Amino acid sequence: CGIKEKRIDLDSFIECAKYCDELIDDGTGTGTKEPRFVFDAVIGDLQDADAVIAAIAATFRGFVVYSEGIYKIRLERAELPTQEFIEGESIISNSIAISRSSRFETPNRVIVQFTDPVHWTTDQYTLDDDDDIRNRGLRDKTISFIGVKRRTQAARTANYIFDMLHL
Repeated sequence: CGIKEKRIDLDSFIECAKYCDELIDDGTGTGTKEPRFVFDAVIGDLQDADAVIAAIAATFRGFVVYSEGIYKIRLERAELPTQEFIEGESIISNSIAISRSSRFETPNRVIVQFTDPVHWTTDQYTLDDDDDIRNRGLRDKTISFIGVKRRTQAARTANYIFDMLHL
């Protein structure tokens, strides 16, 4: 991308790669393990570097941070909190406002599109909240990933997105 090596925090990329390569249960109930995230695509033509990097990073819940002249990669993952804020104790009452999207806007179906590695067509994994669909009607959200060809990875992504939207 034309970025000088000294402006890239290589350690952050190595740490991210180790997390993605970690073997986890594939979720099929067979005890089979697989790498947490795999990007499996060829970028064969000239494209906007920022868009390509964002598309690749999305497959492992990653994002690039530019701080103090250095590019770092970070990813969304479960971590212990570093601080807890409690209104009335660590926050002055009524000093901040917290808003969430309306329940009406929250999707009750998450569709993750990925590549079927046998036919090289678009396949999808769908996760539904059947009770909520019956109560409010269908509210869906579709996410497409280049470089993802494992249904198990698409399923983990759908579950993660669903959980994040229903906090």
